[in-house]
Amino acid sequence: MIITCSYNHYIKNKFDESNFKKGSIMKKTLIALLIGSVTYINTASACSEITHSFDSLGTYSARSMDFCSQLPTTLVAYPRGTQQKSNNTGNQALNWSAKYGYVTVNQPSINKDFAADGVNEKGLAIHLLYMGETKQPALTNDKPIMDSYQWVHYVLGNYSNVTEVLNNINNYQIHTFPIQFGKEDVVLPIHFAIEDKSGNSAVIEFVNNKLSIHQQKNSVMTNEPNYNAQLSNLTKAKQSTQYSIEQLPGGADSANRFVRMSYINENMPTTNNSSNAVSYMFSAINSVTVPYFANYQ
Repeated sequence: MIITCSYNHYIKNKFDESNFKKGSIMKKTLIALLIGSVTYINTASACSEITHSFDSLGTYSARSMDFCSQLPTTLVAYPRGTQQKSNNTGNQALNWSAKYGYVTVNQPSINKDFAADGVNEKGLAIHLLYMGETKQPALTNDKPIMDSYQWVHYVLGNYSNVTEVLNNINNYQIHTFPIQFGKEDVVLPIHFAIEDKSGNSAVIEFVNNKLSIHQQKNSVMTNEPNYNAQLSNLTKAKQSTQYSIEQLPGGADSANRFVRMSYINENMPTTNNSSNAVSYMFSAINSVTVPYFANYQ
């Protein structure tokens, strides 16, 4: 499982399971490269994510982080046995000990353990992106509660593939609580993309107060509208002249980025060279990076 990110940029390469014994941090088989400076574009919420399987090379994922504020970023390794507890959930909080070791991309200016991306030793990866129209269900008293900002950690520490995540997702409640962002307490509306080394992937959202899950291979995800609406827009684009290399929509809004990246994903070149695969993924995510002067979602 390889993750390629534009933050604006870092790469996490393959690693093996033996590198995550309790107490270890990172060894040479986990290659973490900071490419250039870690900078952010001053836009509202223009993140994008793409997953692609290159046959024998495995699954690759890329994402951009074009956010409205500067977010200093760190790579953090969590070994097996790391003890964690869901925040803001009282006596319904989930407690867990990490079954698997994992690495996350953290934003310590929000919280030292706030993670937008991560991958574990089994090749399961997860990404947190903004989606303004998120409407989550009301909380009940019959299930434990997971703070959605910590769900990245929970997924990576407890599951080895997408199927396991989805088979257990109804055993607890995922809820977004206010966090301190700058000088204010805010609720950041978010949705998630997950994928594993087999190529399985899923998009998890909360739409109209209900959990919504979409599974497919070689998925893409941006921001608004919700995934059903994005797929509807994509169908319309495919029925028009827009879905071609000559007339792909070039706008930076999330609907245009979704169509553009879907076309790129469907027409990704095949390769048996991992360096080429990383280059292709960087090229794909760079095609939807929002210009610094664009102030839209």
